[in-house]
Amino acid sequence: MSVMPLRILLSGFKKFGGLGGNPSEDAVRRIAADPPHGVAIETIVLPVEYGRAFEPVRSALESGRVDVAVHLGVAATRTAVEVERFALNWRGGAQADEAGIVLAGERIDARGPTALESTLPVEALAAAIRRTGVAAQVSSHAGTFLCNQFRYQTLRHAQIRKLGVRAAFIHLPLPAPDGHPGDLAAITAGVVAALREATEPEPGDRSIRTRRSRAR
Repeated sequence: MSVMPLRILLSGFKKFGGLGGNPSEDAVRRIAADPPHGVAIETIVLPVEYGRAFEPVRSALESGRVDVAVHLGVAATRTAVEVERFALNWRGGAQADEAGIVLAGERIDARGPTALESTLPVEALAAAIRRTGVAAQVSSHAGTFLCNQFRYQTLRHAQIRKLGVRAAFIHLPLPAPDGHPGDLAAITAGVVAALREATEPEPGDRSIRTRRSRAR
């Protein structure tokens, strides 16, 4: 018998809103270039647009290539990495997306529940990040902009389609200058630790398990 690694979908967003860069995109690209040993990772960098962000992820989820989805976004006003506990069934606010669309506020899914909880253990993910020396904590939710919409759509799609995919969303702060605590290299190492933690089953939970196939 050979052991097949769980397959992780890792996503980030392109830069937007006048930011010089987006650490979620930068971390995704670094991990794609140097993936951690023993973890099978598919990466996507997404447009910051209400109407386009989820479609590439929907395709990946439907492909059957994904066991775990970990989504990254930037929160420029936060000072620590934050693992989001809930996704809200609401989108909109004063900020325009990159297509210039501003939503006053509306439900994401007219038939969906008011909120969906992370299907990966948020406390364990935050603890794994902290063990690398990066400040990390659990946050209640990701607001009502693209990060929240995208996360809600992922959880809801997996729920409706009974895909068995478990998902989490992690907000990254703007990194410190290179060589300082909290720089991009440190944040990326924290994300890698979270990815490894995301492949670990919770006690008594068989929904995440290593797939085995006969060696030929």
